Amino acid sequence: CERWDLLNTLYQSNGEWDKAIAIAKSKDRIHLRTTYFNYAQHLEALGNVQEALRHYELSETARTEAPRLLCSLGDYEELENYI
Repeated sequence: CERWDLLNTLYQSNGEWDKAIAIAKSKDRIHLRTTYFNYAQHLEALGNVQEALRHYELSETARTEAPRLLCSLGDYEELENYI
């Protein structure tokens, strides 16, 4: 029934991020930035800061999320370098 948004959500729920991003890029463009944001949050929870920052940038939320993330880690030097 071509509910690409539901398929995207299913992939995200199952941790199949590559598939979720691929679907969002090709069939569910309206949720692409949200998919990147959700993946960035997932990466942040896993402690993968650099990849989380990259996906926050792709979701166009890095302006607020990058400082929040780096400050919460107490990494002010990295924050200064990032800006």
